Amino acid sequence: MENRQNHLVTLTDCEGNTLKLTEAFEKGEYFPPAPNMYDRLMVANQFKSRQGDVWICGFPKAGTHWFWDILNMVLSNSDVSMEYEKEEQMFELKDQSEFDVLKSPRILNCHLLPKHMPKQVMEQKCKIIYLVRNPKDTAVSHYYHHLAIPSYEYKGSWNGFFSLYMKEMVESVSWFHNVIPWWEFAKTNDNVIIMKYEDMKQNPLPEIKKVAKFLERTIDADLPSKIAEKCNFDAMKTRRQQLPGHIRWAYRKGQVGDWKNYFTVAQSDCFDVEYKDRLQNHQDLQTILNYEIIM
Repeated sequence: MENRQNHLVTLTDCEGNTLKLTEAFEKGEYFPPAPNMYDRLMVANQFKSRQGDVWICGFPKAGTHWFWDILNMVLSNSDVSMEYEKEEQMFELKDQSEFDVLKSPRILNCHLLPKHMPKQVMEQKCKIIYLVRNPKDTAVSHYYHHLAIPSYEYKGSWNGFFSLYMKEMVESVSWFHNVIPWWEFAKTNDNVIIMKYEDMKQNPLPEIKKVAKFLERTIDADLPSKIAEKCNFDAMKTRRQQLPGHIRWAYRKGQVGDWKNYFTVAQSDCFDVEYKDRLQNHQDLQTILNYEIIM
């Protein structure tokens, strides 16, 4: 069920709980219900990019907060953490004038599809790091994301949210809607690299080195180890909680496989059927992600 008013859409889950989102670009394209969200998205293509800008993209809850801290350290060749959150440089939440005052290299982040990225970003072939995470873990984290932010006005259960998630009626529509276009885009654009949340979690050193190489940055030999220690999820969460204006909902558990504490057997089976159906024409993506056997 949908109610629409001034580009804000109210969606209803299977238990009668409602979720408020912004609808933009096309019918069924959903974004956060933040102030001026629709107006910003409508001028996104006019954004004035810079050579040297770096972008972090991904479906929400793929680890962009975590990776933004790592990327800042790689670019600065130091293990000093930034004293503010990535929302300060999130494309959907800021205006052009706020980005113009930032020093280069700027690290911007968004949850947009390739077709919605600013024209100059694509023309200048800015470096783009696309993050992907197990869709079931992503779903659980996405649920808590919707619960924690008051503007969504969502108070539903996991079961209710799952009904919206499977109907592609959540922020950024769905994992498939976001991941597949970026995968196909990356195959023909060498300025894009796909990175897995689980690889960074399980073996961070080679992943940090991979990022530095992709960005053509020379870093100190011991920096990857320092970054891995500093950006261990628990250590980073503790450090971030001490900052003024800390965003409480941004860092929850950061675990791999936590979905097993939420999905029922029926929900897991339902999702597996959808996963195999949606990726049946993307066998190369299934192989790289290694999520084919979700259970």
